[in-house]
Order: sequence, then structure tokens, then C-alpha cells
Amino acid sequence: MDSGLLPRIGVIGTGAIAEALLIGMIEHCHCSGPIRVSLRNEQRSSRLADRFENVVIDRSNQSIVDQADMIIFAVLPDQAAAVLNDLTFRDDQTLINLVAGFPVEELRQIVSPLSRVHRLIPLPPVEFGLGPLPLFPPCEDIARLFSGCGKVIQVEDESAFTGFAAVSGLMATHHRLTATVTQWVASRGVSAENAAAYTSHMFHALTHLESTASAADLQGLARECVTRGGLNELALDQLEELLWFDQVVERLDNIEARLEKLRGTANPDA
Repeated sequence: MDSGLLPRIGVIGTGAIAEALLIGMIEHCHCSGPIRVSLRNEQRSSRLADRFENVVIDRSNQSIVDQADMIIFAVLPDQAAAVLNDLTFRDDQTLINLVAGFPVEELRQIVSPLSRVHRLIPLPPVEFGLGPLPLFPPCEDIARLFSGCGKVIQVEDESAFTGFAAVSGLMATHHRLTATVTQWVASRGVSAENAAAYTSHMFHALTHLESTASAADLQGLARECVTRGGLNELALDQLEELLWFDQVVERLDNIEARLEKLRGTANPDA
């Protein structure tokens, strides 16, 4: 892929994550070149085509591949191998795989002679240019292309993707925590709108602070907020006594174990 040219992009599979990524690419990465999307999810495809003039729906996956420099692959894991086996690729193309449990080397064997295969894990906030984007193997051109969608994390070891994927399993927990705190504030006579605004913006501000901290400093942020006998000490110490944080680690271990068990199931022959 020539970093000096806008690639022609084809998207096979238009689920929620693919839709969010495309919106982020167009609105925050200035991808104004032609983008062809499959009709796998007609509602999402039509919504994208209606919203962006450079998005075109194509009913043929092979036609999408034939007219693309970069293919974003985002079908369901149990359908991935069958879809790819029906397609013919060129050696000058790049494949960006969003399908979980599908290692790069395994993909290369299926899509040969195409060899430039990369894995990417986008999360829903990429629509707004936010969130982590682990990329394997590292590639500066691709990192620059997606940089407007969030923080691109170039990964040297593909096995790290299991850990990243496990952490993404805490998104619902994070939202539930914010919603619970918001309801508690509102129950004290604050309007629901003001309670939501305060809670969500407080967590957003704290997350921004975390995003600017080094890995070492991040480990000490919690205790830096604590004043002896203060409010933060009361909450933190009681949660630690309940082993709440140990339970979070235990849940991550469980998610990781499930991901390891599912690894390779994207290809029924693996």
C-alpha cells in the first residue's frame, strides 16, 4: 500500500464494529476515496451509503475484492473461512482482519497470493475517533491510516491479542458502573440529566488523566487520590477488603480462558 495515495477500500461484513470503524475512518481519518461495502447487513450498509457519498453497496464479495487495494474483513467467526475460500485475491492487496480467533499466518494460507495480512481490534468508540486499536504485525502505513480512529498500538507478538480481547469484555461492566453511580446521585434529588452529566464527565476526565500517564505512573494514580481519612480512602479500602479488584482479575482470567478455548474456531479445519 502506497502511503501517499488514498487506498480503495472494500468491506466484507458490515456489523456494528465495521460500521463504527468506517464512520471513524471517513470522519476522523479523512478517507475520502471509494469504499465498497457488502450487503451482508442491508440496514447498516444502506445507512452508510446514505450518509457518505463515497460509500457504495456491492452485492458481490468478489467484486468488492477486485476493486479494492485494502479489504477490511469483518464477518462472523464461524463464517470466515467459508467466505474467504470463495474469493480470489491479488498479491498487491492488504487484508485487515477484524475477525476474532483467526491468526495472521492461518489467514495468509487461505488468501494467498495476498501476503500483507494484519489483525486489528477496533472497539465501538472508534466511530468518534476514540479508543485503542491494537495492530499486528506492525506497519507504519496502516498505523497512520487508522490513527484518527483512536490510539493505534503496534503489537510485536500476536498472542497479546488474547489479553486485549479479554479486557474488551469489561465494556459492559464499565457502563454498568457509570449507570449505577448515576442512579445513586439521582436518588439524592439531582435531576437525571445532571446526575448523568456529572458522573459520565467525571469518569471521562479520569480516563483522560490515565491516558496521559506512563505505565509506571498509572499503577500509583489510585493511591495519589487518597487522603488519610478521606472519602477516596473509605471507598477504596472497603472495596479492597471485599477483594473486588481480585474478582475483576478473576473474571479477566475466565474471559481469557474462554478466548483460548475458542482460538482457531474461525476455521473449521483448524
